[in-house]
Amino acid sequence: MTSEERRQNQELKRSTEEVKRLSRNLRALLDMMPEMVILVRDDFVIEYMNREAVQILGDLRTKRCVNVLCNTGNRCQDLCPVKAALRGESHAGQLIETRIGEIDVAYSFAPFQGYTGDNLVMLLIHDISERKKHERELEAFNNNIEEILRRKIDELKESEGVRRRLAREVNLLKKKMEQDAEGDEMVGGSRKMLELREVVHQVADSDATILIMGESGTGKELVANLIRRRSSRHDKPFLKVNCNTINENLLESDLFGHEKGAFTGATGRRKGKFEIVDGGTIFLDEIGDISPRMQASLLRVLQNGEIIRVGGNEPVRVNVRVIAATNVDLAQAVQDGKFRLDLYYRLNIISDYHRTSANFRRRCGMGGVLTAT
Repeated sequence: MTSEERRQNQELKRSTEEVKRLSRNLRALLDMMPEMVILVRDDFVIEYMNREAVQILGDLRTKRCVNVLCNTGNRCQDLCPVKAALRGESHAGQLIETRIGEIDVAYSFAPFQGYTGDNLVMLLIHDISERKKHERELEAFNNNIEEILRRKIDELKESEGVRRRLAREVNLLKKKMEQDAEGDEMVGGSRKMLELREVVHQVADSDATILIMGESGTGKELVANLIRRRSSRHDKPFLKVNCNTINENLLESDLFGHEKGAFTGATGRRKGKFEIVDGGTIFLDEIGDISPRMQASLLRVLQNGEIIRVGGNEPVRVNVRVIAATNVDLAQAVQDGKFRLDLYYRLNIISDYHRTSANFRRRCGMGGVLTAT
């Protein structure tokens, strides 16, 4: 080998080493860049990706860019960076926004010549996903501002509705407290009396028939008054009838009315107390003393809501809540055959019973304890 050949070999070796050094430096420099850098050959195969590009997009080297970088639509057909760069068009100063997969990016490109002289295209890509996310949120907000305002108005209306509902409830509670303060004539603060008042509050709003049982003087009428005041019929008519102080024939006419000519002195049609108190409440005291005939008539009212006037044939519909009271042990009266079992069960939906011993009256002051049957 001549000295000239040796010199040429050494120079080639130095040139090769320099190309490798420059290549290493270039790759190191590209790997340090915060942007994604991709080199694409003129046959559309990805030659190189820096570290940032691999980390975000995955390793796409040796794959065709059209298969892994192009998104839906006609972006690559309208502006293919590889074709544009090979035609000498440079967009290095212009950022083009698109999506690669699910990532929003902005990129520029320029022709790039490899160290072996091959033609490449350099893509400099910025990840703009966060910015685009904020832009979409802002756009959605602007587009939906009317809907947002409508929802806010609905929320305000709902809050106003809640406020009004709470105000109504407060007014009802105030009214109830006023009724409690003014309407309760019963005296006593023992546990039994508190239990009695509590059960009265529980049953008052229903339309169920109530039977109050207890000996004379225990305050059965006061319990009936309290039930009526707490009921939904508190502003409707309220009549009281003491059944053992009225003759049987007169009691039937008094309660159910009579037709003209039904008996001597019946000069015209007359409404009974059940018709007069229609929609309200009637208190039948001493119910245990009524006759079997009156028991049958009263049973018809409780079963069907109908009365028949004395001397009449046509039933008359009435809507009356019945509160009954007696000092008779009706259960024993049923066993003795003095009181109808079916009427007893119709009356005894809710009942009150106690024995009025002197000791009990000293502790409670009056009436018994209501218990649901």
